[in-house]
Amino acid sequence: MSSIPGDDYPFEEEKPSELSRVLDGFAEHGMGIGFVFAIIGLALWATLMLAPQWRCGLIGALCPAPAAQAAPAAQAAPTPPLGAKEAKPQLDADGGKWAQTEACAAIAALCATQYCYAAYAAEFSNGAHIGEARTLQGRAEALCRANPLSSASDGRYLARSQGACGAAPASATIEVKGGEINWRHELQGVVYQWNGRVDAAGFLAASVGGSPFYTASGQISETAREVTMRYPQCDARGVPMRILTRISN
Repeated sequence: MSSIPGDDYPFEEEKPSELSRVLDGFAEHGMGIGFVFAIIGLALWATLMLAPQWRCGLIGALCPAPAAQAAPAAQAAPTPPLGAKEAKPQLDADGGKWAQTEACAAIAALCATQYCYAAYAAEFSNGAHIGEARTLQGRAEALCRANPLSSASDGRYLARSQGACGAAPASATIEVKGGEINWRHELQGVVYQWNGRVDAAGFLAASVGGSPFYTASGQISETAREVTMRYPQCDARGVPMRILTRISN
C-alpha cells in the first residue's frame, strides 16, 4: 500500500497485464507491433490449413467439392417361381405331341390307330387330351376286333428283316390266324415276341407286350408285304421286314 502526499486515500499500484508484459518483451528485443501481428497471422494461417473443419466453416471456397456418390444399382426383377417357368413348355410339349398323335391316326391302318393314342397316353398320363386319347384308343381297338382278316389269308409266312439298328438281317416266321398275328424278332441279342391284329385289307398293328414304345405296322396283301418294327433304342426308321412268301395255310 502507498499514498500520495496530501491525499487522504491510499491506492494500490496497478500491475501490468499479461499482454503488456508480452509487448514490452518484444519491444525490449527490438520487435515492433507489426512483427507481432505477423506472427499472429502466421499462426492463424497454420491453424486453418491443419484443421479442415475450421477452414471450411470460415472460408467455404477453400474446401474441395464432395465426391459424387454412385447411384444405387437398379434392383433386378424377381425371378419367377420354378413352376411358372415350366408350365408353358409343358403345355407346348403336350400340344405338340397331340398334334403328332392326330397325324399318326389319320394315316395309320385300322388296327394301328390304337397305338397312336396309346403312345400319347403313355407320355402324358395327365395331359390335356388324355380323356379323348383313351376314348379314341378304345374305339380303334373295337373296330380292329370287328374287322379281322379273312380266313383265306390265314397261314404262316416267311419274312426277312433288313440290317438296321445294330442288327444283322435275319429270317422270321409270321403266323396269321383269325385276325391275330405274331412273330419273333431278335435285336442286339434280345428276342422280342410281337403280337397284334390284322384287318380285312391286310393292314396290321402289333406290339411287344402291349407297350406303346415297341410298335409295328405294315400290310400283308398281294401288292404290299412290308412290316416296320419300331424300337425305342432305334431311330424313327425302325427295322424294316419284308414278307417273302406264304409257307403254309
